[in-house]
Amino acid sequence: MTILAVGISVFLLTAILTFSTSFYHKMIEEMRVADADVVTVAFGAGDNALNYTYLNLYSDDDIELINQIDGVTDVTGVKGLNVSAVTYDNNKRILANSLRGIDRSYLDNYKISYTGTFPDKDDEIIIGARIADASGLQIGDSIDIDFGSQRKTFKIVGILDKQEEQLFSTFPTEINQLIATYSNNSLFETSNYIYISARVKDQDQLSEVSKKIVEAINTDSNLTEALENTGLHPLVATRQNVLDMLDTWFSYILLFVYVVSVLLGIISTVNIFNIFVITIQEQFKDIAVYKIVGASIRQIRNIFIYQSVFIGTMGSVLGILLGYLLSAIVILLLHWPIRFDVYTVLIPFAIGMTSPICAGVWSSKKSEKVDINILTGNL
Repeated sequence: MTILAVGISVFLLTAILTFSTSFYHKMIEEMRVADADVVTVAFGAGDNALNYTYLNLYSDDDIELINQIDGVTDVTGVKGLNVSAVTYDNNKRILANSLRGIDRSYLDNYKISYTGTFPDKDDEIIIGARIADASGLQIGDSIDIDFGSQRKTFKIVGILDKQEEQLFSTFPTEINQLIATYSNNSLFETSNYIYISARVKDQDQLSEVSKKIVEAINTDSNLTEALENTGLHPLVATRQNVLDMLDTWFSYILLFVYVVSVLLGIISTVNIFNIFVITIQEQFKDIAVYKIVGASIRQIRNIFIYQSVFIGTMGSVLGILLGYLLSAIVILLLHWPIRFDVYTVLIPFAIGMTSPICAGVWSSKKSEKVDINILTGNL
């Protein structure tokens, strides 16, 4: 019974730790929307770089300022125009509200491949995979885009490879729904960039380079004047921002796990103590015999302590093995990554050993009060 009590506690704790570790690595996988060295230069109102927005304010001067920063490469801007309608094949509609202007280097930054060619004429576009799938459009087909009262016909020259949806980013969805032409299209003649993409040469310098980018852009007086009294400012979003967010979330998960560990340890200790007390009461006559034959109080107490060590060892080992095995099966069914961390074993084992030993030491004191007269029935 005591081994079962320890085993259940250790099993639950092992399962919780294993699931939390797997979930953390699943989150890390889900946020891989780009290479770790890609940064997005946009606008925001607060300190959280993940809460950014696009504004038609960045200019070629800003791109040049970023290009001058040591450690930055492949700087490219993205332009955007609002559209009133996108149609094909006798006015069948496509759900899109903007036309983007990009360079080939933008796709290279995110390692996005495509079939066909990249647009290099004013009437050529490239579209996302989800648009192509939903509409049945292929390379060589045409679509009409309305800019207010003006309609312009474009030829599809390329289709982007489908991007896997991500839990912590809308970027893959944006690419799958993208309709874009090249950034030098005459349609964007008077347009600025809504955001800037770049690569950092050294991933370990992401934070430092990000600060340099913001400092450089803030020297653009035209930009700072346009943002005055808006509450917005330039910011740089990186993969590290997402990692920091996930680490914060996971720290709360670990705090919950530690609280559960303590509670399980307390509950297990109390349960085992009660079981040991009952066991000692059932062995009063045996304890009295030990005393008659000369066994010391310490020797008698050691019997129960040794039992508690054995119970803790067996319960911990069985609980860890079953907890890890069953958790691994469920994790595989969920298609989550299986990760083995030392603490997923050490913490349950420590709780599994400490609880019965504490209970054994605590309850063994009851043996001191056993009177040898119990053998004669005179207490």
